[in-house]
Amino acid sequence: MDPKYIANGAPPSEFKRKLAGGFHQVARYCHDFNEPAGYLIVYIEDNKTPRLELDTADGFGFISINGKQVYYVPVHIADAPPASKAGTAEEVVISKIDLIKEHVPGLGP
Repeated sequence: MDPKYIANGAPPSEFKRKLAGGFHQVARYCHDFNEPAGYLIVYIEDNKTPRLELDTADGFGFISINGKQVYYVPVHIADAPPASKAGTAEEVVISKIDLIKEHVPGLGP
């Protein structure tokens, strides 16, 4: 398990970098400790919502990296306005290829 934090006002590139790096880091931990699966918990203080292209099992999104399953657990901690005042929802779309191919130095394969 590894937690990440995405601050309010983070640009889409920060979402992609933190999420890709987090998935790789958890996969590395799984490899180091000979575990088949791990969890990436992401605390999101921004009102933008990441939309990830993930596989699902039992209602949980995950991605396989080097034979390890990394489950994604988002925790939205932003002070969201009421639905009547929120306006248009804003998503940050991140593909599976972006999550697997993104290389973050020092954070795994």
